[in-house]
Amino acid sequence: MTPNLIRELLDACFYGKQIIEKMPALPLGMKPRHLHVLHAVEILSAQDIVRISDVSKVLRTTMPSITKLINELEELDTLIKNRAYSKDHRVTTVNLTPLGKKYVAKYIHQYHCKLAELLSSLNEQDCRTTVHTLKIMAQLMEKHPIQFKL
Repeated sequence: MTPNLIRELLDACFYGKQIIEKMPALPLGMKPRHLHVLHAVEILSAQDIVRISDVSKVLRTTMPSITKLINELEELDTLIKNRAYSKDHRVTTVNLTPLGKKYVAKYIHQYHCKLAELLSSLNEQDCRTTVHTLKIMAQLMEKHPIQFKL
């Protein structure tokens, strides 16, 4: 692998950021990261309960980061936190509110369907390769951080 190819790969990651920025305007106070949390809660809702720690694991981020986002979502009336989980009162669970479900339907499911139509000319295997490459890249860079001392 050459430094030029690495530069192209890193440039492609910036394209990803630009793509996220082209999402439809979100409701006041909402951030794209909030949608990731709402979607994770929806996916995890297939289980009996959804713990904040479950959301953190699915999104591969720290508990304090997820807790902050969940608190913001609770203020936006899209999530309900419940500390009274009967088996263990230390556990905090979360559920989508009706507004949260509406946002997931619109900004995740409908948006993904529209993108699927728009991007239908892309080769499916190329897309899967891109996803795989970015996942591996993120895992390697997390396991082997590069530090410079000046």
